[in-house]
Formats: sequence, structure tokens, C-alpha cells
Amino acid sequence: MSLALLFFFLKGLLIGLTIAAPVGPVGVLCIHRTLKYGKLVGVISGLGAASADLFYGAVAAFGLVAITNLITDSSSIIKCVGGLLFIAIGIHMMRQRPTFVSEADSVQVEQNKPSLLTAWLSTFVLTAMNPGTIIAFTVIFATFGIDGDAGAPGAASLVFGVFLGSAIWWCGLSFFASAMRNYVKQHSRLISKISGTIIIVFGLMSLFSLLFEA
Repeated sequence: MSLALLFFFLKGLLIGLTIAAPVGPVGVLCIHRTLKYGKLVGVISGLGAASADLFYGAVAAFGLVAITNLITDSSSIIKCVGGLLFIAIGIHMMRQRPTFVSEADSVQVEQNKPSLLTAWLSTFVLTAMNPGTIIAFTVIFATFGIDGDAGAPGAASLVFGVFLGSAIWWCGLSFFASAMRNYVKQHSRLISKISGTIIIVFGLMSLFSLLFEA
């Protein structure tokens, strides 16, 4: 790898970590899934979020103007649908049987465990439709001076770095949550209520933001 490509890769790695690090509604969801269903579901959920970051990174790095314009023109729809999805998921989390079990007792929640595809797809969609993700990429890419002129090899290195940086954060978050399962299971009901409330609040904020655009 040339120094130029390494530079783009490291820049992408930093961007990926910066984008993923703020614990928003998707982060809360990944933590909750790890506590309830185990480390694997949490990691796959995190990789769904990282895949959405990869998508937005590719749009910016490769200068895909048509897709950028489509996202911008559809921002109100994205905020509305994303907000409603967050509210629905938050309500579902609050109404679930909030049992966090140890890895050895995970058979108790096996029936309600989402498939790995569902875990990945749901966080991909939620991250892609989260207005905060869109705004964060716009601001950070502008800050780093990335305008789609990096060239194909440089853009590919940048995008791979974004995905890897985001994936490292999400996997680390899931491993940390998994390590805490035995310590928090006695507070499972409270954690489920708090997690659901946080996600609902994010959904309402997304919907209320539409009022200021009218």
C-alpha cells in the first residue's frame, strides 16, 4: 500500500470511529440486544450499523452526486420514517419481557431471538435513516476536506477505513456489554424501560425536527 492510500485509509479509520462513537439510538439498541440475546447478535447488529456508515462513506468518497441529491431531497421522508421506526422499536423494547441471561442460560430467550439477518438489516436501515448519521457525515467529510476527488483507489481505501473504524467501535461496544451481562441482569426491567425510552425520545426528536423545516 502506497503512502497516499495508507493516508486515506487512516483518515477513513478515524472518520469511522468518530461517526460511530456517539452513543445514539442504534448504540442503545445494540447494547440492549447484546444484554438480552448475547454477544453474536450484538456484534451482527453493530456490523449492520457499520455497513450503513460504509454506504454513506462511499457516497461521499466517490462523489456520487445523484445519490447525494436523492438523499438530500428525501431528507424529510427519511426523518419521518426513521422517527416512526425508532418510536415503534422503543415501544416494543419497553413491552418485551426484559430478561437478560448469562451465556449459559441463553436458551431461555432463544425463541424470541432475531435471526442474524434481521439483526443486521434492522440496524442497517435504522442507521441509514437516522438524520444524525446523514448530518454527521456531511459535517465530518467537509471538515476533513473530502469532496469526491480522491480517485478510485484513494476513495476505496477511505471507505474501507470508514467501515473498519465503525466496525471496531461496534464490536468493542458489544463485547463490553456482553461482559456486563451477569452484573446487570437483576436490573433488566429498568434497563429495558430506560433503553426503550431513549430510543422513543430520539424518534420524537426526529419527527419534531420536521416542524422547523416547514
